[in-house]
Amino acid sequence: MEKLKELLSIRENHVNHQTIIFYILVAFFFSVSVRVFLYYQISDYNDYFYDGSIIPIWNLDAGLYGFYANQLLNGTLYPLNAEYMPGHFIYWIVLLTGFSVDNVLFFAPAFFSSLIIIPILLLTKHYHIPKIGLYTALLGSIMSSYYYRTHLGYYDTDILNVFFPLLAIYFLVKLVDSKNIMYALFASITLIGFDFWYHSAEAIIISIIGIYLIYALLFEKTYVYAYQALFILVFTLLPLLFIYKFSLLIISYLIFLVTSKYKRIDYKYYLIIFIITIITFFSITNTTKYYDRFNDYFNKSSSIQVSSKEGVLQFKADLSSVKEAQGITFSELSQRVSGAVPFFIIAIFGYLLLLLKYRSMILTIPLALLTFVSMGAGLRFSIFGVMLFSFALVFGIYILFNIILTKWGGFSTKISNIISKVFLSIVMLFTLGNILNYNKYNLAPTLFSSTEDIKALHNLKETSQKNDFILTWWDYGWPLWYYTDLKTLIDNGKHHEDNFIVSKILLSNNENFTKNSS
Repeated sequence: MEKLKELLSIRENHVNHQTIIFYILVAFFFSVSVRVFLYYQISDYNDYFYDGSIIPIWNLDAGLYGFYANQLLNGTLYPLNAEYMPGHFIYWIVLLTGFSVDNVLFFAPAFFSSLIIIPILLLTKHYHIPKIGLYTALLGSIMSSYYYRTHLGYYDTDILNVFFPLLAIYFLVKLVDSKNIMYALFASITLIGFDFWYHSAEAIIISIIGIYLIYALLFEKTYVYAYQALFILVFTLLPLLFIYKFSLLIISYLIFLVTSKYKRIDYKYYLIIFIITIITFFSITNTTKYYDRFNDYFNKSSSIQVSSKEGVLQFKADLSSVKEAQGITFSELSQRVSGAVPFFIIAIFGYLLLLLKYRSMILTIPLALLTFVSMGAGLRFSIFGVMLFSFALVFGIYILFNIILTKWGGFSTKISNIISKVFLSIVMLFTLGNILNYNKYNLAPTLFSSTEDIKALHNLKETSQKNDFILTWWDYGWPLWYYTDLKTLIDNGKHHEDNFIVSKILLSNNENFTKNSS
């Protein structure tokens, strides 16, 4: 074990808070700059501009959130929940900055997705390897899987979907290493923010709390703080309004703080109460929704069956044909997460070494597992492990060159570190090359990708009446909401059996049938 610890030792000089802030600014500027470069690449494409402004929607979901933002600006009230929160976010930015909704939709992903560098730099500072954190932040922020879902114009929940869970895990790492329940409070508040931001966050939140529970029972089961932290974390899942949930978190934190100071309670009492609480929670909570969501992605049915008096009707299920919900091969996963299969293998090796070196890295396992889930559930899940496996790749490269050059070759550690940096620079250049090439040949505004398209939609908006609706295929739904301010019969969220009648109408050459069915 001592030899293993010596092998995994990477010594860095202590850095102060100012240096970490400098690293964060450097990595953030780099991440934003790489994304903004897309604007430079397309600046000569006149078709991508309308009235001097960029066509803003480069993914379907952006149409929905832009529509909500416009509605809010026009006085419509929407609740503060995950369904509408990305729309509220645009609305607040517009009010604060004066930018147009178009510009916020297009440019916001570059800035908010780059926040992912903050938790990884904080985590590596905690492990006393901040320079490795800087290289990780630079590489992970532009790795293809994350970049493709956070580039300019790709306004979706993904711009913050990794930031929230990774930040919560950082706080949990601080919790187990410092045994200070203040970090459980910070983790819970972060997870509440995640739940408000992403409509499918609950399953990920449960997995994060679950891995902490396992960690606590394995390594901290006799520590009172571990059970206090579990109570604070579980309160995150209560079906309460934000103000009540936040108040409950603060009150429970203060109660635990006072009781720990003035009265020592045996951990066994906490364990009994926690078990009762968990049993009660699962008794009153509908857990089938988590299984149903899991089943939707892993067992994608090719058809939807609807029973009628005449028998069973079968309609095509769309999830089986949606690209982001399709499983990917190990080779595709490797390319998306680490750039190439050899790099991903080094990253897996590095991750296992990180688990051996830092016990609290066990808390990152949910994000690692989500990465591999993408092989069955869909490529969208690969983004959750990009920064984690970038950390593992950088760490693995340093360890490999240390073994090869220092332990076996007799070179100095300085030479090993220089070679590691050169190798990482090659990986980064390789990744940048892929991005620039992808931008040039694959990226464009979604569905309505020319000046003439937008002009036609503006004309439609001007000539239509308030109660009109558009009959169109579901893919066009949310973008049409945004550009025309009209609703559609089916859209990107609500479409299943309805697709059948809509397709019959759109493909029919019988005018009477088309009119009456519409």
